[in-house]
Amino acid sequence: MPRRTDPPDRAEVDDYFKVLKQITCAELAEKLASGTPGTILDVRTEGEWIGRRIPGAVLVPLQQLDDRLEEVMDLPGPLYVHCEHGVRSMDASLYLIWQGRRDVHNVREGLCAWRGPTESGPRR
Repeated sequence: MPRRTDPPDRAEVDDYFKVLKQITCAELAEKLASGTPGTILDVRTEGEWIGRRIPGAVLVPLQQLDDRLEEVMDLPGPLYVHCEHGVRSMDASLYLIWQGRRDVHNVREGLCAWRGPTESGPRR
């Protein structure tokens, strides 16, 4: 699918908000515990990711999302997009929907509300 570069009009933006699914950290934890397939996409900075992350999350900082779009579009879905507080993940989620991905879930509370398991340290 070709990359979109034209800015969306107001009607398109409204449609993207209709497609976007919002979930809480508790709902994401339930999905992980039940073995629901999907990918957790962390759009924070690498420094934030090293400090604390959800095990198995894929790091693609928001600033790199456009450059790594093909990689992200190929991730097995659904995508559960999170950041620290839910703002960057909302931007990333809407961008991915604009680019054609429809199985996007914004984790609206962000990692600051996550009570599930975490890990830290550099990539292995």
